[in-house]
Amino acid sequence: LSGYVIAYVVVERDQGINDYLVNRLSRLWSVVIPALVLTVVVDQLGLLINPAAYEGWWYQADHPLFRTFANLFFVNELWFKSIRPFTNGPFWSLGYEFWYYVIFASAFYFSGILRLVLVVLSCLIAGPKILLLFPIWLLGVWVWRFNQRSEISVPQGWLLFIIPVVLYWLIKQYGIDQAALHLTGSLLKTDDVGSVLGFSDEFLISYVYGGLIAMNFIGIHAIAPVVEKALRRFEKPIRYWAGLTFSIYLFHYPLLQFFSAIYDQTMNTVARNGLLLLSTLLVIVIVGNLTEKKKHFARHLIKRMLILLRRFSSKVFH
Repeated sequence: LSGYVIAYVVVERDQGINDYLVNRLSRLWSVVIPALVLTVVVDQLGLLINPAAYEGWWYQADHPLFRTFANLFFVNELWFKSIRPFTNGPFWSLGYEFWYYVIFASAFYFSGILRLVLVVLSCLIAGPKILLLFPIWLLGVWVWRFNQRSEISVPQGWLLFIIPVVLYWLIKQYGIDQAALHLTGSLLKTDDVGSVLGFSDEFLISYVYGGLIAMNFIGIHAIAPVVEKALRRFEKPIRYWAGLTFSIYLFHYPLLQFFSAIYDQTMNTVARNGLLLLSTLLVIVIVGNLTEKKKHFARHLIKRMLILLRRFSSKVFH
């Protein structure tokens, strides 16, 4: 999905490398910074109320400043490192995605020997673990371009939309994903692939999933004119919740952990899970409307920072 979106914005919206840089950083930091602050606050509150709820691998808090800055500047997953920001596990993917942005921009906005140098340098910084999943990200770029240049029939679109769902169910039903992980372990001669490849441990099945999702995206693009009328009546709520997806992704884990720590463990399971869900979504809506929905403020600040940086550098080199 990320590759698909970036392929769209660099053609339809961004007006060059400066625009690309400002838009990517404002999109990331408008939610990343509040997410890191929220994670620290709710983790500390949860620890005060129920320390036992944080006794597990999911809470990693040594060297707190290092963890915070590593995730703030997206160096949390370079090479074979994996630096979790306290309870907030989902942050790992930003350590991948940011470098995909960098590598793609190096190839898209530059040419000649400079392009080669920047791409190679970016890849060397990112490391093999991140690069292992890069082809899946690039597949999203290809799908967007395919959808712009090719047309398939509505019946073909329905097939491409439905078949991946069925195949995914079969993969889960028959444990093909676990078999792929076991095969990776056999090739690497280890029982713990995650200790070697981190969040790239399931790369084999991820390539399969990437192919299935690519088919699905091509299918939904073909049937869009057919289903658009049915979805149009839900446009406002769809757009509203779509505008909060990044906040949901980066806020949900520490909030679930916090509310799990404070809600009575003896409560009815259905009622407790309902409270966990509603409490988490309520906080996300409140905070998300102050952050993700206001990313234009972050864009303005980053533009000002870049102007000041250029002025400073020109004085230094002059």
